[in-house]
Amino acid sequence: MDYKTEPKQQEPQLICLCAACASAFYNVPTIRIKRADRYQFVKDTCTYCGIRSGYDYIVAPRKVPQRHSGNEATP
Repeated sequence: MDYKTEPKQQEPQLICLCAACASAFYNVPTIRIKRADRYQFVKDTCTYCGIRSGYDYIVAPRKVPQRHSGNEATP
């Protein structure tokens, strides 16, 4: 029996990030980051560093397309 298992995708997370910590997430190619509310004007303490103030972001993994070797048949 040959079962193909796909790795489980992580759920998107709502976290508060300051500008410095958010820029670190923007540079990761496997992560998608987006402001939860563009009109939020009250800042909260950054969840990542715990020092600076920031906004709420939705952080989710990007779907990485699987590469085929070309030998297997496509359904």
